[in-house]
Amino acid sequence: MPKKLKIHHTLMALVTVPICFTLGAVYLWSAYSTITERAGLFGNAYLYYHVTKLQYVTYTLSIALISLLFIFFQLSFFILRKSKKLSYLYLAVFGFIIIVVLTEVLLHSLFKGKG
Repeated sequence: MPKKLKIHHTLMALVTVPICFTLGAVYLWSAYSTITERAGLFGNAYLYYHVTKLQYVTYTLSIALISLLFIFFQLSFFILRKSKKLSYLYLAVFGFIIIVVLTEVLLHSLFKGKG
């Protein structure tokens, strides 16, 4: 008989998977826009933060890839019904989100607009 997951595992998946997907999509688009030098908000954001293009692309790609890895592991642990690993993974996801928010606060403190 397969193990049953508790209700909070399902609810946490309903919250964290869309958050990780959104983070992954936004940061992947930002990295793509920076690499291809697209005009607009994401294409030259590194200039506003006073970091090099390579540093900004590395930052955005790493966040995007980590977010997508979190989605993969959440779904695989959910399908395999590994409740203990899911609980640890949810803590890791929320720690990751806190780190991303703090990093964004730091980057925005370096922000200098044109003019």
